[in-house]
Amino acid sequence: MANDKVTAAMQLLSIMVTLSISGSAFDLRRGYPDISLFYSTDAIIWTLNTTMNTNLFCKVDFVNTTTEDHTEFRRVTGLNTSRDYEDLNGTFISLGRITKSPPYNAMVVRPRQEGNEKSTEELLREYGNYTCGIFSVMLSTTIGTFYELRMKNSSIHDQNRICFEDFRKTAYVESTKIYNESCQTFR
Repeated sequence: MANDKVTAAMQLLSIMVTLSISGSAFDLRRGYPDISLFYSTDAIIWTLNTTMNTNLFCKVDFVNTTTEDHTEFRRVTGLNTSRDYEDLNGTFISLGRITKSPPYNAMVVRPRQEGNEKSTEELLREYGNYTCGIFSVMLSTTIGTFYELRMKNSSIHDQNRICFEDFRKTAYVESTKIYNESCQTFR
């Protein structure tokens, strides 16, 4: 009976060691997207659709600089007839991965001039060599997650059909379209 317990403990230990060693290899096979390639320096990123209940009519991120571990960008939003902007810093992190080193798949967003965390934004999937992406967004002020379809300005007129279809499947609820051609005046 004592031998059975020792044998069971050794088997359990062997399984745990095997899982810990293979964890990082599992991360590589899954193919997590690299958010720094989406939020690349000088990129203009439009939010086309969101599952958040909102009255926004435009939302765009103008990326200033991006490094291996963070990005700095200006987020401009339109509400009714007014425009608002905020200079933000996104610190890259790993979500849902064992390995906590680059490439990162998410970012914690804060005001650039000190302030509390505003959101955690995870790039779930990318399409067209990082021109279209599905994001999961968790605001620090509310409970729950909503989804956004974001696209780089360079591809706004050549939209990726598969990206849109996968967004609808991922969002699984009705989304609000917040991009239209008049948003292009937000420069």
